[in-house]
Amino acid sequence: MEKQKLRLLVAEDHQILRIGLRLLISSWNDMEMVGEASTGAEAVELAKTLGPDVVLMDLGMPVMDGIEASCQIRNECPETKIIVLTSHTDSRDISAALSAGATGYCLKDVDSERLRTAILAVASGDVWLDSRVAAQIMSNSAKTAEPPKDEKTKKPETHESITTDELSPRELEVLAFLVEGLSNKKIAEKLVISPDTVKTHIRHIMEKLAATDRTAAAVKAIRNKLI
Repeated sequence: MEKQKLRLLVAEDHQILRIGLRLLISSWNDMEMVGEASTGAEAVELAKTLGPDVVLMDLGMPVMDGIEASCQIRNECPETKIIVLTSHTDSRDISAALSAGATGYCLKDVDSERLRTAILAVASGDVWLDSRVAAQIMSNSAKTAEPPKDEKTKKPETHESITTDELSPRELEVLAFLVEGLSNKKIAEKLVISPDTVKTHIRHIMEKLAATDRTAAAVKAIRNKLI
């Protein structure tokens, strides 16, 4: 039996970009573009009507922006995954998009193979962030953790540092691919192991790094220079 294609909805107000995405998606034999919207309001209505697996969502759209559209789609279509595809790198936009329910954040200059990887990752339940976005989140996290000026004279709290000794060589390999944003399937292919084994390694990595999700694990890996 033929494997069912991933059904994608594109929400983008620039016609040329929609055409480009349509052509790109049509070249992938495991995905299909089932609809396109030029406003956030149209995206919500099409998502409810078509029930796509993944929505590629621009942020700056007329009538209703991508943040509000993402909120409504997540409420109306909880099974539909959302990837923000934008040129916005402002930390407030990133935070708002993730808070609205997006589980992917790509910049528009992403290459086609990375975009495809992001779609597959998010469709399978993973979180995918552009490496520059992950770096932005890490930077903001570090700033938030910095104590106010009037408290800098106090004795700092001690935080246990994480070293590579705490992870096995295989876990370090998996962690490196995780930071790159690869899906479990891609990691399995790279390491010639099963996706279930990859899931087990990721679970152990998150336990050892005291991370709540893949993104947090990636941020801790970068901050502690584990890779």
